[in-house]
Amino acid sequence: MPAPTSPACLGKWVPPLLAGPVLAHFSHRTLGYLVLLTAGMLYLFVRRDPGQRRNRPSPLAFLVLVAAQIGVGALVVLSGLHYLATALHLAVALGLLSILGHLWVNAARAEGTALSLPRG
Repeated sequence: MPAPTSPACLGKWVPPLLAGPVLAHFSHRTLGYLVLLTAGMLYLFVRRDPGQRRNRPSPLAFLVLVAAQIGVGALVVLSGLHYLATALHLAVALGLLSILGHLWVNAARAEGTALSLPRG
């Protein structure tokens, strides 16, 4: 089996074998690129919406962290799943979730929506 590569998977953008662990790794990377695209679109949306003026720093931080997450992900692969690189990958993911939560709360407040848990 060829050595791990990044950003390609098994040396190709679409690996020749899409099964088992290769499919899981390829899907993870593809999702990362889609999240980067989504983060870019979110950043542009918030910059253009005057009602979201208070939220402008959060999408930029999100976009930068997504790009960093992709870089750290490449480091994880190239380091052979080194513990510190893998831990950093998880820490950045937690930061991303934190920023998204903050952005969601601020966006809901800007729209005048009440934040509450469903009753049941």
